Amino acid sequence: MVVLDEVHAYIGVFGSHAAMLSRRLRQAVFLARGPPVQWLAASATMRDAPGHLRRLAGVESTLVGPDRDSSARHAMDVVLAMPPAHGDLNAHLVHLFRTLADLPRTRFLAFVDSRRQVEQIGAMLRRETRRTDADGADLTGSPDEPVVQP
Repeated sequence: MVVLDEVHAYIGVFGSHAAMLSRRLRQAVFLARGPPVQWLAASATMRDAPGHLRRLAGVESTLVGPDRDSSARHAMDVVLAMPPAHGDLNAHLVHLFRTLADLPRTRFLAFVDSRRQVEQIGAMLRRETRRTDADGADLTGSPDEPVVQP
């Protein structure tokens, strides 16, 4: 079995190399009279997944969508935040994330534009959530260590 995770990323030169390797593997298995290779490709962001896999690996596929997904599902809200017209975007995001984190029994996942922005927002959140002991000593940890609220 060959597993191609995030198969939507197999494009361009990288996709061409992956396509050549998949065809060489299928040919080698055929010449060795082995069983056919089973392919599993995963992507949540493909418009034409069967067509992409056909072009990439030279194999036909069956699309397995949400109607055949047996994983547990929980209630979910999707919230899209409109950036402010003026002011510091990261400061607004820190306020939004802090508000979400303070809600009882709430977990959230946030996407931002870049790793750099994640690091900036993380640093801002760490500064905002400095923890101290009774004597005022900093208990937050190193600047690179994530802050975990008890």
